[in-house]
Amino acid sequence: MYSSAEGIVFRQVKAAGGRRMILLFTKKYGKISAGSSISEKGKKRSALALRPFTCGVYELYKNGEYYNIDSAEVKRSFFRIGEDLEKYMQASFVLELTEKALPEGLPQPRLFHLLTEFLSAMEKREKRPAIHIT
Repeated sequence: MYSSAEGIVFRQVKAAGGRRMILLFTKKYGKISAGSSISEKGKKRSALALRPFTCGVYELYKNGEYYNIDSAEVKRSFFRIGEDLEKYMQASFVLELTEKALPEGLPQPRLFHLLTEFLSAMEKREKRPAIHIT
């Protein structure tokens, strides 16, 4: 079954044979793992869509319980987060925390919207983020 879903990449792991395993948070399906054979060697737009801090539209093929990403298109890339190490570390922490809190395969559209708003705010932030521990 083919379908299209908007999602945010949590992480990417290289696998054998040039394949990649992508942990994806989609608005439609929730947190899913999907395989992909899209290469990152070229500077294709679909390769950017498989990187963390990227919101994209993913063409998914579901075979049983497994997903495969056939194509991807970048909707919004939060690349400016990577320009500041503190922003990057704090945004990475939020992505990891969100990933751990989400159950597999349960749609959470409000949390998806909240995460995209957070990444947008973190990207636009001019002041250095600070953590105060009391």
